[in-house]
Amino acid sequence: MSIKIMNAVWESGPTDHTSLLVLLAMSDIADEDGRLWPSVARIAEKARMSERNARRIIRLLEADGWLETTVNRGRNNTSSYRVNTDKITGQNNRTNCPPGQNAPENRTNRAIKPDIAVSPEPSVTIKEPSKKSAQDAQDILAALAEVVSEETAEAFIAHRKAKRAKLTVHAAELIAGKIRGHPAPDAVVLESIANGWTGVFPEKVQAPAPRFTPQFDPAKFEGIQ
Repeated sequence: MSIKIMNAVWESGPTDHTSLLVLLAMSDIADEDGRLWPSVARIAEKARMSERNARRIIRLLEADGWLETTVNRGRNNTSSYRVNTDKITGQNNRTNCPPGQNAPENRTNRAIKPDIAVSPEPSVTIKEPSKKSAQDAQDILAALAEVVSEETAEAFIAHRKAKRAKLTVHAAELIAGKIRGHPAPDAVVLESIANGWTGVFPEKVQAPAPRFTPQFDPAKFEGIQ
């Protein structure tokens, strides 16, 4: 647990109460660098909410820059997270400024000759992830997680992204429908990842063989001394 990060989140974290609760729950189990490797179930339990709701809030925290996620790269093959202390520190610096003043910018001092005009620096527009993108990411994961484990779903999403074939919500629903009812849906998806396929082919994955349990029939042994 990092008391320093928790205090920073309390002072300068998200204004939305539910988002603040989830970020505090994650900060409570983060190390001093803000990193943590929990399951969504553990986060949901600490925040007193359902896993589906916890997953939705995590996606919103990612979209707003409060949280960084690395899919399927943590301990025990779970997703790892990092509380963005840079954003929290920046918020805190603005909070501590006197009323009516902005935080001082960290710029390198430059000597300017009086008779030479200095052209203004070009403005840069930073495009933040839209709320719709965050919602789509949540819906894609939810659609796949209905038929496979969450870890497998996240691995397939990352695989498609690496192949530059990002999933849409509709595509995720079609893939889920294609493997729904298969006796080994996780194996179907993992087979696609292993072979570098962007689609899924349930017909290529054999169902696991049923275990043979010998049956004992006492009648066959009657009269045998």
